[in-house]
Amino acid sequence: MKPEKNKSKQQQRKTLDGGGDGSVNWSGIMPALMTPIARDGKINFKVLPDFIEFLLKAGCSGFFVGGSTGEGFLQTVEERARFARAVMQIVRNRVPVILHVGAMNPSEAFRLAEEGARLGVAAVSSVIPFYYDYALDEIEWYYRRISDASGLPLILYYLPGNTNKVISVEQFCGSLAAIPGVAGLKYTDSDLNKLMMVAALSPRPLALFGGFDQMGICFLAAGAQALIGSTFNMVPGMFVEMYRAFRAGEIDRARSLQVKINRFVYEVKKFGNRGYFSVLKIRGMDIGVPRKPGRVLSPGDWKKLEKLVRDFDIR
Repeated sequence: MKPEKNKSKQQQRKTLDGGGDGSVNWSGIMPALMTPIARDGKINFKVLPDFIEFLLKAGCSGFFVGGSTGEGFLQTVEERARFARAVMQIVRNRVPVILHVGAMNPSEAFRLAEEGARLGVAAVSSVIPFYYDYALDEIEWYYRRISDASGLPLILYYLPGNTNKVISVEQFCGSLAAIPGVAGLKYTDSDLNKLMMVAALSPRPLALFGGFDQMGICFLAAGAQALIGSTFNMVPGMFVEMYRAFRAGEIDRARSLQVKINRFVYEVKKFGNRGYFSVLKIRGMDIGVPRKPGRVLSPGDWKKLEKLVRDFDIR
């Protein structure tokens, strides 16, 4: 079936922001889903249902699939499409799924955008094209093609620390946010003033997704509807508890939880992303190992992480 490409801008915004049948109520904690990898380097689809149920049981309200946390850039376009298909079959429309389609080769991004439409994901997203120093009009062309290919709401993904591309408020609002189909922004940077100004000056309403885990409470205060993050995979329950406390007006409790989370994450990040896999295994959810050239933890580091999980009473 061909994706529907003639939705009006108003319909696209409604699909993302809520209102009407089939609309999405973006809120809560949405893990940037890790990809289970077996020792042979292949995606472990067998453990995926248990992993997704582990996150849903903790209260997570959606998933961001195929991003850097999921090691999407280390996978073929066929692997990424197959993984997205498996996620959709397991989720069964219980929560919304955002498919990250960004790729070094733009044609692969467009193919994944088309696949997202076929799978029925709630929205597609992509980082700004990276490595080469693309001009604004080239970035705009890239996002327009993704929007055309999917016919779905498009969430811009601002990640300057990894893409080495800084976009100004004027460039966001005068160019990128005006692209037909753009309906949200996943923002992974510490400059919250820029985020708030983009939201205030955007030519259309944008759904805001905070993308810097350690600043989750700050993003909520700045107006983000939902949070998308990598460390949510390890300790989803703590983040959900923080989010709910903030929404309930229990600001001191939310701040205390955020500080506890940050102290834990600060220590885990010393081990790299292999620490995420290891924490999950310590917690009884073995999703494998990082894809090569990533490596597993040494026995000594494993003991340090075990103690860390005990000391912080991670449940």
